[in-house]
Formats: sequence, C-alpha cells, structure tokens
Amino acid sequence: MIEQDKRMKELQDSLGSTNGRWLQLSDMRRIRARLVTTSSECSVCRELIEELDERVDHAADQNGNVTRQERQAYTRMVSRMKHHLQKQHGLISDGYYGSLYMALGVSVGLLIGGMLFESIVFGLPIGIGIGLALGAGMDKRAQRQGKVL
Repeated sequence: MIEQDKRMKELQDSLGSTNGRWLQLSDMRRIRARLVTTSSECSVCRELIEELDERVDHAADQNGNVTRQERQAYTRMVSRMKHHLQKQHGLISDGYYGSLYMALGVSVGLLIGGMLFESIVFGLPIGIGIGLALGAGMDKRAQRQGKVL
C-alpha cells in the first residue's frame, strides 16, 4: 500500500495542478486508504484497489496524457468507488450533513418566517443558521467516528 501511495504522490507532484487535476490524486489516496482498510472483508474493495492501481500506473506511464475515453473510464471508476464506500460501508462525503441540514433549514425557515413573522424574509436566515449549526455538528461527529471519505 505504501508503495502505491508513494507512486500516486510522485505522480501528483510531477503532473502539477493543471494536467493532473482530472486524476483527483489527493482524493484517490484517501479513498484508496479506505478501500485498503475494508478490503480484508470485502472482495469488491479488493477489485476496486486493483483497478485503481492499474489506471494510476497507466496514467503515470503516459505522464497524464490519456485519451478522453480513458478519462471517462477513470471518472466512472472513481464514482463506483465512492458509491461503494458510501452504500456498503456507511461512509459519507465531506460536508454531507452541512449541505443536507442547510437545505432542511431553508425549508423550516421559510415556514417559520411565513407563520410567525408573516414574511419569509425573516425566517430564511434563521432556518439557514439552524441548519448550518446542526449540519456542522453532525459533520464533526462523523469526522470523529471516522465515517468521512
């Protein structure tokens, strides 16, 4: 694992931010580490690790200059990896609860503003504030529990 992580870091440094942005290597290093921790009991994780390693090795051999179809395949693989970790292993993306609770807070704020203040303008910031506070707390708790990708 350390060898592949080191190779991904070297590739990230050599490609720079412009050419290597599509590889999302900083995210991939974190996701790969999560896959490795769950691979002992999950065969899908082992398969995803192998596929990721092959694609990163290929991109490194090509210096990041790959075809459009290869980029699309890589992007689909990244989506499959995230989806698998979220659905099968209960992980969430960073800021998940913040965005979820902010949306709920807007809805509640509009209701509160319409009912209590007879103007949705006053309820909207209240709802957003409550939603962000709850979401930030939930995100922090998920981070402490190690459930964030």
